Amino acid sequence: MLQSIRDRATGPIAWFIVALITVPFAFWGIDSYVSAPTNPEVAEVGSTDITRVQLQRAYDQSYQRLQQLMGDGFKPDAIDTNQLRRGVLDNLIQETLLNQHARKAGYRVSDVQIMQNLRSQEAFQVDGSFSPQRYRDVLARSGYTPASYEQQLRQALAVDQLQGGLSSSAFVTERDVDAALRLKNQQRQISYLHLPYSHYMAKAEISDKDVEARYAVDAQNYRTEERLQIAFVELNKSSLQQAEPPEAEVLRAIYEVEVNARFTKPERRHARHILVRVDEERNEAVAKKLIQSLSDRLNDGEDFTSVASKESDDLGSKTKGGDLGWVARGVMVPEFEEALFGLDKGVVSAPVLTSFGWHLILVEDIQSKQVQAFDDPEVQDQLLTLYRERELGERFEQLAKQLDELSFDYPDSLEQVAKALGLEVQQSDWFTRNKGTGLGSNTAVREAAFSSAVLDNKENSAPLKLASDRLVVIRVAEHEPAQQRPLAVVADEIREELVQEFARDQATENAEKAIAKLRSGVSMKSVAAGMGLTEKNAIWVTRDSQKPELAIVQAAFRLPRPDQGKPVFEVVTMGDGNAIVALNDVRDGDPASASVEERETMKRNLLAAQAQAEFRSYLEAAKDDISVEIHEDQI
Repeated sequence: MLQSIRDRATGPIAWFIVALITVPFAFWGIDSYVSAPTNPEVAEVGSTDITRVQLQRAYDQSYQRLQQLMGDGFKPDAIDTNQLRRGVLDNLIQETLLNQHARKAGYRVSDVQIMQNLRSQEAFQVDGSFSPQRYRDVLARSGYTPASYEQQLRQALAVDQLQGGLSSSAFVTERDVDAALRLKNQQRQISYLHLPYSHYMAKAEISDKDVEARYAVDAQNYRTEERLQIAFVELNKSSLQQAEPPEAEVLRAIYEVEVNARFTKPERRHARHILVRVDEERNEAVAKKLIQSLSDRLNDGEDFTSVASKESDDLGSKTKGGDLGWVARGVMVPEFEEALFGLDKGVVSAPVLTSFGWHLILVEDIQSKQVQAFDDPEVQDQLLTLYRERELGERFEQLAKQLDELSFDYPDSLEQVAKALGLEVQQSDWFTRNKGTGLGSNTAVREAAFSSAVLDNKENSAPLKLASDRLVVIRVAEHEPAQQRPLAVVADEIREELVQEFARDQATENAEKAIAKLRSGVSMKSVAAGMGLTEKNAIWVTRDSQKPELAIVQAAFRLPRPDQGKPVFEVVTMGDGNAIVALNDVRDGDPASASVEERETMKRNLLAAQAQAEFRSYLEAAKDDISVEIHEDQI
């Protein structure tokens, strides 16, 4: 079809199409086609909008985390993408609510705290120390700027303070611990009667007419699924051959561009500081007078570490004598940085004013700027790797462009595409619209394979992006439509279904009759004998008992305590039948017998549960206080 359009789009027809496209461009420009709102709001939380781009980024990060956690066991088909997207949106809404409440409650995070957090993250370190260049590179790969990342970090740390305050307010008493231990270590005496489906299967009498009737009513359930095999060519960056080492001049050119970012360790200074805050209680003049008095004490010979430990307002560094560790340029606020890098080793600065207050800064040590030479073998290895990565990336992009063009120019075959790009035409296993193996396990591949263009028009697909460095173009190789399976083929399958249904119905009916007798006072032994079954003798179980089956143990601890020694009953459905569970007696655990470690563990668990409950209550109150509107049509 596409080829026929290309063949006919000549002469007057072609000029008509050009005119049709040109008119709206002349009046409104190309933006009239592409500038429809591309980043609409998916939710409004108070005064803050959550956009589709934010949602998509958070969704992609969650999806990638799932891939990393599950490794080879990751199955895209097992993920409900709509449910995952909704969960991600709920988390964004909760995060936004908490950010607004944290600001409203006055929680603030200083630049010093941000810097200390960044310096502690291994992802931003080189040789155990914070690297500004590494920091910028990592953020760039993740789609962040330093400003946007630090803003998110500032909000997250403020929310941590809020949650920490709520958690610290939770408490439990020793009586609470005793009560919890009584429940945790409780024992329950049960007896039960198992009604296995197999007991009733032999009694099932399924005639040919029964099978025919089920087939007539549910014929649609006995159809084969439509399925496909596809031919495909795959362009995989990892399969491309590496480039030969280039001339030295090429590596030299890369070195000149990258020397500052990759092969230079910038000057660093080991700093301490004393901070006197400027805030509502202490204005700038009062703070300046105080910092000057501290400066005089240092000039009179007092130890900087000792003064910082006693007088500094920076809680993050105060306990370490004001120690900020090794600091490079681009980390601290400009006023602080200018003073720090203008000092000699061992010298204390004059008072320095920043947005946080007045500082005294001490340089304990200096590491000079170090540049690795071009001829350094380590540098040569890095340059060659960098060259090959870039060359491979460029080559992959060129081949990807060719793949796109060729699959469009030759829509009726993959042979020309494969020949031009040096690829192999491969064939998949059979797969359906909903599941498959190998390439057929990919949702995007299945959707494309069953699309009108590929299935009905028998054309090549557009290149499908399986990963950032992996593309495939597919076309249908074999197609089997859904077909009705003959009765003769499915008769045994239907008969087995009817036997299973009969057994389930009989087990349920007999369980209801049996439990009615038990509640009227008939013993379980008598009921079991009347059904041709055997009662399981009374046993004591705990919450973590491995036997009998989990469903029976769970039922035992779900039932209310027996009243005046009268057993209580419940019917439990299991995989192989039903069971009637009788709870005869309950024996509470003894808190006095618990070890110190067990009591402490229980106390921690109760505190965590209490803190979580208080946090949920706080979150519900936040939702009542701040309006939340979700735009379902934009999600």
